[in-house]
Amino acid sequence: MLLYIHGFNSGVQSPKALKVIDYMRSHFPDVHLALPQLSFCPDQSIEKLSALVQKAQKQGRAVHYLGSSLGAYYATFLRERYGGRAVLINPAVKAYEVLHNFIGKHKNPYTGEEVDVSLTHAKQLQRYDTQALSRLDQYSVYLQTADEVLDYKKAVWMYQGCHLNIEQGGSHHFDRFENHLPEMMNFLNLT
Repeated sequence: MLLYIHGFNSGVQSPKALKVIDYMRSHFPDVHLALPQLSFCPDQSIEKLSALVQKAQKQGRAVHYLGSSLGAYYATFLRERYGGRAVLINPAVKAYEVLHNFIGKHKNPYTGEEVDVSLTHAKQLQRYDTQALSRLDQYSVYLQTADEVLDYKKAVWMYQGCHLNIEQGGSHHFDRFENHLPEMMNFLNLT
């Protein structure tokens, strides 16, 4: 199973998610793709993601992760807890610190959900912080240096020793994302 995990204030109808859906339909139609719409609440998101992973593992399916930004933060937590491989796109490092820049009211452009992001959300996020990676070879990290939201150097430090793909320029959305899907899926070794 491939578990796609979207970022903060994003969703399963985002351009990146739709590209993943199209790619999987065309190239891996027999691989189960899970794209849950996540809550602004970190505890609820981790609960939903963990339930999906546990269910797949009980059915004997391997689970791999494709996460973007906050979704990559969650993917790191899940990979460390449940195993599998993870492709991370412009991952949030210390997401609970980054969230302080987003305290206040937000409306999800894909779901219409409105929320007032607070310090409670940041405290919840801190519970899912990964201090050390157990299997560096199980991560492939994609970074663009002109990410306007996250400092890519923090991810370089966090994921040192992992397979790092660093592109000059770009953006937080990860420009030309679809061009990298073949190598991402190859790393995940989907069968």
